[in-house]
Amino acid sequence: MNAMTRTNWKIAVVACAALLLVAIGAIVVIEMQASSARGRQSASVVKLDKQLVALQKQLVDQQAATVAAESAAAASRASQTQKHTGSGNKAATPQPAAPATNVVTSDQKHVPTDGEIVDEMSLERAHQDNPNIPWYTGGTIVSGDWARVGVGAPQSYNIQPWSEYYHRVNGTWTYVTGGTGLTQADVPGCPPELLI
Repeated sequence: MNAMTRTNWKIAVVACAALLLVAIGAIVVIEMQASSARGRQSASVVKLDKQLVALQKQLVDQQAATVAAESAAAASRASQTQKHTGSGNKAATPQPAAPATNVVTSDQKHVPTDGEIVDEMSLERAHQDNPNIPWYTGGTIVSGDWARVGVGAPQSYNIQPWSEYYHRVNGTWTYVTGGTGLTQADVPGCPPELLI
């Protein structure tokens, strides 16, 4: 009996060792698959982030086009009202920043629009605070010597977009303030149509 118990015990130890080796092998395979999946997910997240930035830019462009259409409609209504009333007073309507569509040849120098200038100023401000975030601007509106620029980052950064306000004094654009939900009291002198 003693020899039989030893044999059974040896078989049990060998069986347990074999099962342990199979379990370790399975854990290694699962870890390799998980690591590979994390790499694919990381690449997918980067790709989705880029797609999100492109879609957000499209949305901002759509919003700018909507503002332009609304401004044109308001100007048209004001023109119609002026024709009917004979009034000489005309309210300034905000104009969206014009996209850069001019073709620049080697002997011409591109002159940036007011919208391009304040967009660049907003991007520089955002990059100074957080240089590793792919900031973007959009919905820029220039009305006389005032401008509003929307600033944001991809949603994966979990940063709420905000507006920045600029005022042109003696031909130079100057940052006034930025934030969300700002009112006339927060940005004195700013045309009300720029406050959203």
